[in-house]
Amino acid sequence: MNRPRCRAFLPHATRSPNLPLPPQLPRTSFLSLLPLLLLAPLGSATAAAEAATAPAEGVHRDEIRIMGNAAGSQAVTTHGDTVRAEFSFNDRGRGDHIVATWKLDAAGVPVQYQGDGNDYMKVNVTETFQLAGGRATWRNRSEQATTTVSGEAFYVPMNPPPEIWGVLTRALLKATQHRLALLPVGEATLEEIGPLPPPIMPVIAAEAHARGLRVSGHVPAFMSAQEFVEGGADEIQHLNFIVLDFLFDTVKETRNMNRFTAVAEHARDLGPDKPEVREFITYLARHHTVLDPTMNVFEAMFCGNPAALTPGLEGIAARLPAQVRRGLLSGALTVPKGEEAQYREAFPAMLRLLKALYDAGVTIIPGTDSIPGYELHHELEIYVRAGIAPAEVLRMATITSATVIGVDGERGVIAPGKLADLILVNGDPSREITDIDKVDVVMKGGKLYDPARVEGALGISPRTPPPPGTS
Repeated sequence: MNRPRCRAFLPHATRSPNLPLPPQLPRTSFLSLLPLLLLAPLGSATAAAEAATAPAEGVHRDEIRIMGNAAGSQAVTTHGDTVRAEFSFNDRGRGDHIVATWKLDAAGVPVQYQGDGNDYMKVNVTETFQLAGGRATWRNRSEQATTTVSGEAFYVPMNPPPEIWGVLTRALLKATQHRLALLPVGEATLEEIGPLPPPIMPVIAAEAHARGLRVSGHVPAFMSAQEFVEGGADEIQHLNFIVLDFLFDTVKETRNMNRFTAVAEHARDLGPDKPEVREFITYLARHHTVLDPTMNVFEAMFCGNPAALTPGLEGIAARLPAQVRRGLLSGALTVPKGEEAQYREAFPAMLRLLKALYDAGVTIIPGTDSIPGYELHHELEIYVRAGIAPAEVLRMATITSATVIGVDGERGVIAPGKLADLILVNGDPSREITDIDKVDVVMKGGKLYDPARVEGALGISPRTPPPPGTS
C-alpha cells in the first residue's frame, strides 16, 4: 500500500566491545568467533562478571529477523549442567538447522557436545566432542582428532547454534584472567581495551563516509571535540562535550562523572564572549558540524534538587501511572558545598552558548536522551528560552532534521509529493512554542490517531479540559 502524500497542511518530525580479537587464532576460528564479538560488547570484564549469570533453568527463546521479517529462532533448554539448543533460520531457502546438546563442568566449559542437522547450504552435519581424563576427542566432517589437555580448554564447534557464544562468554568471565585455550587451536580472552585511540578516529570516519554513512556520537574519552571533528565526525551529541573542549587540558577522562561535574563548575566562565569560545564556534560552523545538544538533560542535571520533578514533565507527570511517576525525578547532581553559584549559573550559561552556536550558523537538531514526545516538545521550548524564534525551532525539528539524515526528499515539509505524516495542533506554535503540546490529531502512515486514546491505552489519565471561553 502506498503511503499518502501531502496535498497541502503543519509538519511534525522528531529525530530522534570491548572484546578484543582473540589472539593467535586461525582465520576460520576468527570468523566463527564474530558472533561473540558482535553480540557480547562488555565495558569491563569485572563489571560483566558481576552482571552475567548462567542461564536459568527452563526454556528461553530468541527470534531471528532479517530486514525486520521473522526468519528463524533459537530455543535453549537448560537443566542443571545440561543444555539443549535448537537453532534454525531461512535465508531465501538457505540456512542452518542445528540441534545441539552439551554438558558443562563447574567452570562453565563444555565437556560433551553433540550437534546434528544441516549447515547454511543445507548439507547434513554431525559433530561430537568429549573431554575426559585430560583427553579431548572430537569429530566433524573435516576433522577427527584427539589431543591431551591440561587445564580448561573450550572446543569451538564448526556449526554451533548462536548460544554457544554465550557459553564461551560466561566461561571467560569465570576463567583466570578471563582467558581460555581454544580447541582445535587458539585462545580467547575477555578484556577492556580502553577508550577509542585518537589515531583510529579518521580510519573509522573514512570507512563510514566511503559507505555513505554519517559519523555521530559522544566525543570519546581522551579526545577533544575539535579532534573528534578533525577526525571526521559529522555530528556531536550533547552540548556538554562542546564545553569540555575548553577544559581538555584538565579533563580528559570523560567515562565518569567528570563530563557533567566539570561542566557544572566551569560553564559560567566559558561564555561566547571568550575568544577561545568564539573561535571554536566558528570552527564548528566552518566544518558544517551538526549538534544535537539535548538541553533538557542538563536542565534537569543542574537544577540542584535530585528530588525535584524532571523539568518539562510538569504538565504530564500527574496523569502518568504511579509506577512511571517514580522514575521522573530530575536526578540532579549533588551540589558541592561552596559551588552553589557555579551550579546555579551553569544551565543559563549553556543557553547562551546554544544561542551563540545558532547565531554562528551551526546546524542544530533537537534530540532528548529522555522520554520521547513530551521531552522533545520541552527541548523545543528550551531553544526558544535561549532566544531562538519559535518558527526557526520548528524548522530544526522538521526540515533541518530531515535534511541532516537525508530524507528531506519525502518528509520535513508540507508540500505536494511529500509523506503526509502530520500533527494537527490547537494553536500556533510558530508564535507560541508551548502550543506544540496541544496535539489534537496525528496522521501517520495513512492512519489517523487520537492522542487521547493513545494516552489512555498507555494508562495516562485524560487531560483536564480548559475552562469555557479559553483555549
